[in-house]
Amino acid sequence: MAKKKRKDKIRERIKKRRRQEREEKREYVRYKCIECGIEEEVPKDVVEMFDILDSGDISVPPRFDCVECGGVMEPIKYKGVHGITYRLE
Repeated sequence: MAKKKRKDKIRERIKKRRRQEREEKREYVRYKCIECGIEEEVPKDVVEMFDILDSGDISVPPRFDCVECGGVMEPIKYKGVHGITYRLE
């Protein structure tokens, strides 16, 4: 029984270390709210997933709602999965 608990602890440490390594390698896309100006970093894999799933106009970047004011957040700079580079100006 003691060996099993020890193995579980070792596995848990390995899983924790792997999560930390993935988090360190994770890339982010910087978003800015058009209305209030707050900036937020969104994981790039999440942005790409929304970009792929969006069946709308590809000339419009993936957008999110602002947590603070409910306005529209757009990426400051993001190269989409369709090869289009979006820049907020």
